[in-house]
Amino acid sequence: WTDTSNRLELVNNYIHDIGIYPSADAYGIECRNVDNTLIEGNYIRNVADGGITSRGNTNNMVIRGNVILRTGTDGIRPDGTNTLIENNVIGDSFHTDGHQDGIEIYNSVYGLIVKNNRIFDYTQNIYLSPYESLGPITDVEILGNVVWCDKYCDPLGRNADAPGVNAGPNKAAITNLRIEGNTFYNVWTLVTDSYATNLSYRVTNLIVKNNIFHGGARARGVEYDVRSTELTKQNNLYFNTSQNYSTETGVVWNQDPKLANPTIFDFHLQSISPAIDRGIPISGLSI
Repeated sequence: WTDTSNRLELVNNYIHDIGIYPSADAYGIECRNVDNTLIEGNYIRNVADGGITSRGNTNNMVIRGNVILRTGTDGIRPDGTNTLIENNVIGDSFHTDGHQDGIEIYNSVYGLIVKNNRIFDYTQNIYLSPYESLGPITDVEILGNVVWCDKYCDPLGRNADAPGVNAGPNKAAITNLRIEGNTFYNVWTLVTDSYATNLSYRVTNLIVKNNIFHGGARARGVEYDVRSTELTKQNNLYFNTSQNYSTETGVVWNQDPKLANPTIFDFHLQSISPAIDRGIPISGLSI
């Protein structure tokens, strides 16, 4: 735990077995009011609360290459301005009733990139809803992640639905949200205005491109419950989903993306995948 620091680096630590859920304040790493912070290469497992959290006036934070498993609540919970969350593995945290989310954005965030992470088996894998403060969530890019549900959605277990992305205004708006180049497997995705406590709080400028939405055995859905004038969607692949987007520009509709072997969490595309060469360039994401 640290408060009010600059140029802090938390690198290559093993943090494990802290507290017993539902103990409070048993975080793997907690930073408050920090600037220019690097959190990289840490292994965090079995903590009673969250894995990595930042609060307060936090600016310019990089959370990269960490492994975060079996947290009592959220895997990563960022606040503040200019945060990069990339190349992390965040998962295996379906075991409590702590409303745990892989990445949860509940406060004001300005400039957040969530890129090339593997996120799985949280009650909500990526959750954006400004609830605890009146500031908005602004300029968020969700790029190139692989998000799936395994044990949490197992018919022999909880048989639950876990969102890949669940985003909606609550006490403030969500503006400039990009969801591009991700693979979502056996999860449902929802971006909605329906959570808002005031009609002036809406999703504006939502862009959804180049994603693979595989609904899994239960045909989990993809829902865009926002004003059509604020939504741009194109070149997505939908397979076994419960809504019909067959008229979307550049769509690959209801075709199996031919993932290599999802049963062992290999989500590469086979050479015969209909998704190959069907996308468009994505700013901020290279192949």
